[in-house]
Amino acid sequence: MHIAIDDTYGAAFDYDSKYVTSNRRTNVAISIPDNQVEYVRAQIRAVLASLRDQFGIDVEELHFVDIYNRNPPWDKFKNGENLTVFATFFEIYRMYNWTIFIQTLDDYSYEDHDMSKFNLKLNNLDLNKREHLSLFFLLIKIKMFYKKDSEDLIVFMDEGLGKPGNSFCEDVFSDYSAEYVGKFESSSSEPLLQLADFVAFTINRNTHLLSKNKRTDVDNWFLEQFNYTRFNCSDLIVNVYDKELHKLTVQDIDASIYENRKFKRLAS
Repeated sequence: MHIAIDDTYGAAFDYDSKYVTSNRRTNVAISIPDNQVEYVRAQIRAVLASLRDQFGIDVEELHFVDIYNRNPPWDKFKNGENLTVFATFFEIYRMYNWTIFIQTLDDYSYEDHDMSKFNLKLNNLDLNKREHLSLFFLLIKIKMFYKKDSEDLIVFMDEGLGKPGNSFCEDVFSDYSAEYVGKFESSSSEPLLQLADFVAFTINRNTHLLSKNKRTDVDNWFLEQFNYTRFNCSDLIVNVYDKELHKLTVQDIDASIYENRKFKRLAS
């Protein structure tokens, strides 16, 4: 199994939600079966080539926050083509339904649990840092998920904590029952990381939009795409509402989070 990991942060402003805070750190992983990897890489490279030919956008990687916001050079999209890119990737995901893992740490995480026991450094991680501890928990989650089937793992982490080609968190998997190869890579050289970037942005954008009391037509379009796609992820809360999506309020979302916290016997 090939796994690509990326991170994402909350936007730096006050949310309308009681539970969704700006000081959150999220790490996301997407698992690609070995027999699909080369095809997926080829398809992402083909998308880049098509964008270059049709719009003159000559980039080495897809960075979805820039695509969504039409930051240069994506400002060449004048008629909603940026949303077409997202629609394409939502459709690709619906075809394959890859397994996704999500780990978030926020202010509530530290209030709910004693994190002082993680006051240490491990390989590339400083577990005193929220974003590193979130990544550590994500890796543990991945290890436990695949351990039962002794699945060989090749894990790519977007560069930042380490230089491309350097090993990645081998000690975390020292007791893993199958082969583990982890390394840092750049998104431009490893297209699977661009797929992880899409998932990470989508998760963060969905959280942000659900935490707004007023949403635009584009906001609602994005939420509808996410709802229809249904990421294959046990870390997501799924609720059914008897309301139209555009009428869903932040109070509805907070009520859902409250019930989930109540089920887990966490403080309200």
